[in-house]
Amino acid sequence: MPKSIHIDEIQDGMILKSPIMNKFGQILLGSGASVKETHKKMLRMWGVEHIVIESEESNNEYIFNDEIYALAKSKFFRTINWEPRNKLEEELIELGIITNALIIQKEK
Repeated sequence: MPKSIHIDEIQDGMILKSPIMNKFGQILLGSGASVKETHKKMLRMWGVEHIVIESEESNNEYIFNDEIYALAKSKFFRTINWEPRNKLEEELIELGIITNALIIQKEK
């Protein structure tokens, strides 16, 4: 099950569930890559604050009520007009919506 963590929580050997991309859409580390604590500095330089890793534990952070999810989805698509062409792009859109939902949930 995927889990979103702050880069300060990175530990050697964690496996990425989603690729890490910079603000230009370039992949810094691909899905399935093993991250190391030494990656933290590079990720900070590129402005990456959170990553999504593989996790065995349940991640309650992804549980939102319908109102928050709908608001996050609306906010995402007001910012970016993008029709996914493949599974990876669908996952990136979902990650963007989840990120917006996390922000909205923290603000409430």
